[in-house]
Amino acid sequence: MNLYVGNLDFNTTRERLHTMFAKYGTVEEVSIVSDRLTDQYRSFGSVTMENDGEAEQAIRAINGRMVGGRRIVVIESPQNGHHSLEGNNNEIRWWRRHV
Repeated sequence: MNLYVGNLDFNTTRERLHTMFAKYGTVEEVSIVSDRLTDQYRSFGSVTMENDGEAEQAIRAINGRMVGGRRIVVIESPQNGHHSLEGNNNEIRWWRRHV
């Protein structure tokens, strides 16, 4: 299951997200969108988990939690699939309008 993770602190790393979600199951992929010009991480990304039940448990446990001084958002991607947010401008614009 592909999950959207938003409102991340700009210092959040892929490793930190992986560790946070791995407590609830097998993490297949973690990506954080970065700015093309500065290469600085943006405030959102995605986590793909192998098992839907474990992903739902992670959503319940992590959504709304304070991480790095920010309350993060974790939801199932409505365009659920095994893909990355990196470089997909249409999907990035969708997230900005709907979250």
